[in-house]
Amino acid sequence: MADEEALAILRQGVEVWNQWRSENLEKNIDLIEANLLKANLNKANLTGANLTKANLIGANLIRANLSFADLRKADLRKANLTGANLYGTDINEANLTGANLYGTDLNEANFDGSELHSTDISFANLSRANLSESQFFWGYLIKSNLSEANLTGADLHGTDISFAKLTGANLYEAKLSKVNLTGANLTEANLSQLKALGANFAFANLTGACIEDWHINNETNFTGVICAYIYLRDGEKERRPSDPTVDFAPGEFVALVQKSLETVDLIFADGIDWKAFLSSFNELKTQYGEDKLAVQAIEQKKSGAFVIKLEVPQEANKGEIERQAKEYYENNLKLLETRYHKELQAKDEQIILYRQHNTSLEKIIDMLGNRPIQNIINVTAQSESKSMSESNQSNFSVGGNVDGNVNNVQGDNNRAVQGDNNQAVLGDNNQVTQQNQVGTGESLTKEDIVKLLAELETLVKGAKLPNDTKKEVIEDLSATKNATDKEEPNKKRALERLTTVAETLEKTSKSVEAGNKIWSTAKPIIVKVATWLGAVVSSHLLGL
Repeated sequence: MADEEALAILRQGVEVWNQWRSENLEKNIDLIEANLLKANLNKANLTGANLTKANLIGANLIRANLSFADLRKADLRKANLTGANLYGTDINEANLTGANLYGTDLNEANFDGSELHSTDISFANLSRANLSESQFFWGYLIKSNLSEANLTGADLHGTDISFAKLTGANLYEAKLSKVNLTGANLTEANLSQLKALGANFAFANLTGACIEDWHINNETNFTGVICAYIYLRDGEKERRPSDPTVDFAPGEFVALVQKSLETVDLIFADGIDWKAFLSSFNELKTQYGEDKLAVQAIEQKKSGAFVIKLEVPQEANKGEIERQAKEYYENNLKLLETRYHKELQAKDEQIILYRQHNTSLEKIIDMLGNRPIQNIINVTAQSESKSMSESNQSNFSVGGNVDGNVNNVQGDNNRAVQGDNNQAVLGDNNQVTQQNQVGTGESLTKEDIVKLLAELETLVKGAKLPNDTKKEVIEDLSATKNATDKEEPNKKRALERLTTVAETLEKTSKSVEAGNKIWSTAKPIIVKVATWLGAVVSSHLLGL
């Protein structure tokens, strides 16, 4: 509670208060929860005062000295703090809705979690201030100094920040939808994961800013933006233009931004398992539509990392697509590694060598880089008869006709892929798969196939199989069913997951008694479904 003596003096007027204050500079001013509703505190010396949870609604604090004061959770709604000194003040979780802080000194002030709805802090000094997680809807920061301010996670929806200085400011995960940043100086600001849908950056300066994973849309305005260079990754990494001696030519930055509206970058820092990626990519296409996603480009960094650019619709939620892509990839990677360990008795270091060896498959993806992947290419990356760490020195070549284009790529590792939309794959052990279609299964309908898959799923659930095997098979069956039970069935995707089901059950039949029983029942069902899905002549499925 407030110190009654101090409160009584304050209520005698600012002149009496300031005189008493000057004579008691060492005294701690305790005004906790003080009721100062509409109080006239013009030019009051409240340096270092504790005003935690104080009621200052409508108070006149014009040119008051509140430096280093404690205003945590104070109610300052519609208070007038024009020209006040709030240097180093703690305003954590305070309510400043509708308050006027025009021209105030808020250098290093702490607004963490404060409510600033419709608050006017124009022409103010907020240098190094902490506004993280603050709620600043439809407010005013016109021509304010926010250099090196912390706006992490702040919600500034609809706020006018035109011509403000935000050099070196941290706006990580800030929400700037519909915000006016006309003429703002954002040089070297951190705009990572910023949400700026419909924001106005007209004539703003973004030189040296970091725009990693920021969220913009076709309503975000970049008219007349000034930008010599930009960083795509935090820590001044991935500079664009890449050459540090070169700056963007007029219009180049805007072109880069507009291109980013249609792409999602998937970064694989520790290398990539291409089989896991292809499975993941097809899961994404099943979810978003065959014609909605495409691999636009692939980059391999000097560090060994891969960046795969996915072309997506402008209106798509890019963050969600990236999250799902990573989730699908990790799930498929775990399934594959489990399979590698089981089938090849590989050790962890061999799995790592295998993945490193597998990086040559970038040639296959690169062949399809600028068009939708229409056909699933199942490549046997290593023959089981060879050591996973063995490396080949022969040429690698890709030839074929995909969507009417022929591509040839030269490289290492003794791989060849040839095709004319029905692709053939040649691998280390002269393994050839030709996709000549047989058995259309026209006597069976899609509904029949879905029922067969459901029957197979029930069969597996009731079998006494190892838990990890059962879980793996059920997941693959569920994916097969989902890909089939669509208005336009994704037969390629379904066939890929069905093949995995067959391989797992067949292997289990050789080591588990219950596996042998279920395999004899499941095999004819799998063959029927595989035929309807259009399995190829030499497919393992049709040779069961």
